[in-house]
Amino acid sequence: MNDSPDALRAEAVRLHRTGDAGAARAYAQYLSQCPGDAAIWSNLGALHRKAGRHDLALYAHRRAEALAPQDVGVLTNLANVLSDIGDYDASLRLRSKLLAARPDDAAQEAMVVRCHRGKGDYETAIFAAKDALERHPDDPELTMQLAFAQLGAGDYAAGFASYRARWAAGELRPRKMPMPEWDGGPLDGKTILVLPEQGFGDAILFARFLPVLTGRGARVLLACKPPLRRLFERLAGVDASAARPNLVRNAARMSG
Repeated sequence: MNDSPDALRAEAVRLHRTGDAGAARAYAQYLSQCPGDAAIWSNLGALHRKAGRHDLALYAHRRAEALAPQDVGVLTNLANVLSDIGDYDASLRLRSKLLAARPDDAAQEAMVVRCHRGKGDYETAIFAAKDALERHPDDPELTMQLAFAQLGAGDYAAGFASYRARWAAGELRPRKMPMPEWDGGPLDGKTILVLPEQGFGDAILFARFLPVLTGRGARVLLACKPPLRRLFERLAGVDASAARPNLVRNAARMSG
């Protein structure tokens, strides 16, 4: 193998991009020869952050910042790890600096909202999100951050309305169903199919509301993941099944 600095750098970046476990060691080998490369320190920090090694990530990003204190990528990566460890004020200071240089950066504005949410300042988060959405009305990540802030503030009606942006933000893959989506209208004599989202915790949290649908006169079919089937079958008036395709066919037949 060519051990020249350029070759070592290229190999380390390649390993990082391919997800190879040897990327961190390759970065260390290169940086032992070229410790002044801010971009590679920042790359190493991003690698540690993804692996959950936030102390090492912060060290690497601080080294990168010292070498390139005006670099947008370096400062953004540092701001991200600061948010991860809960140092939201430091993250906000960096993001303000970045927005002063690039005032139209919607992604940075979304992370400003994220920081205010992290601090529990939902009022400021909502204001910041709505202000940014006036300039970037079609940005799904900003709308998602608004949704999380509204939900955190207890404004569930507005929060869940905003949370529909998850389909555009890539949070979840849109579903194609052979029946119409429920629009909130009368349910007497109708069948409604409820599909799972996210993980077990979210499913358990919201399954408690399914009897409300049966109370409104609907037959409720619930698709769920196999480990939750026995739990959900105890819900009065709810047909719970881990076999989603069968429920979809049944719901489509009943709705037709």
